[in-house]
Amino acid sequence: MPLFPSSLGIDFKTNHLILSLLRKSFRKMRLVDYRVYPLWTEGQREVQEAQWISLISTFISKNEVLSPVAHRHQGEFA
Repeated sequence: MPLFPSSLGIDFKTNHLILSLLRKSFRKMRLVDYRVYPLWTEGQREVQEAQWISLISTFISKNEVLSPVAHRHQGEFA
């Protein structure tokens, strides 16, 4: 079992937020999901940050992304 079986990519561009999820299996890396979200360029910084957090949290929740610690514990209880 690899140390980190999943990798989450977060890329902030000028007008877009790009999220990607990769999973490693034996000899392969697979793109599980990706999303490209347009970002607001105007408005208060706090509103923009709340938007980013919401998009990232939704992506993580939808794809059931677990931390490395959770992966280790999940294997112990399976």
